[in-house]
Order: sequence, then structure tokens, then C-alpha cells
Amino acid sequence: MAEILEMARQGILKTNIMYNVGLNSDMLNRYVGLMMNTKLLEKVLLNKRVVYKTTHKGIEFMYHCCEIERLLETENDVTKANGRTDILPSIMQFATPSGTHAESRKEP
Repeated sequence: MAEILEMARQGILKTNIMYNVGLNSDMLNRYVGLMMNTKLLEKVLLNKRVVYKTTHKGIEFMYHCCEIERLLETENDVTKANGRTDILPSIMQFATPSGTHAESRKEP
């Protein structure tokens, strides 16, 4: 889901999501339906076309996904810098749980 939300940050056609993620239309409809029902994704009209765009709540969801990945990383994972961990800084500039920049958050 985080991969779909990342692609949809600027707005994306449903077919582009399907091909980029490699989902069949049934699975894509299930994911998009779930993300729209939970307000992570919204439909918007862009240049007379319906596109899907990540909501603020969706950005927060991506932030938390990256945080969970970071917490589960092993030393080997960190040295390889694999997966979506490289998108964490770009997500953190948009939203954190408290609505402030992550740099100003204090860890417990």
C-alpha cells in the first residue's frame, strides 16, 4: 500500500498504478477501495481525467510504514540501504504524527 501511496502523491491514473506495481485489476480495485474507504487515497479531477492522489492521512501512513521498516532493520539492511527506506526523508518533510517536522520531535 505504501508503494501505491508514494506513486499517487502528485496524482496518478489507475492504470499507471496497476502497471507500475504489477497488480491485476481485481487486486488493484481492492487496494484502491480500501485506501479510499480509509481516506488514505482520494479521487481528483486533473486535466479532465480522474486520478488518484494521496491524502494527508496517506502521507502520515507512509511515514509510519517507513518508521516501522526502520525499526525492523538489521545492521545488514542499513548498510545496503534497501527498499523504501530512502523515501523516509521526503515523507518526513510533509507530515509527522504531531504535524511538526520530524527533526523537532523528541523520542521517548
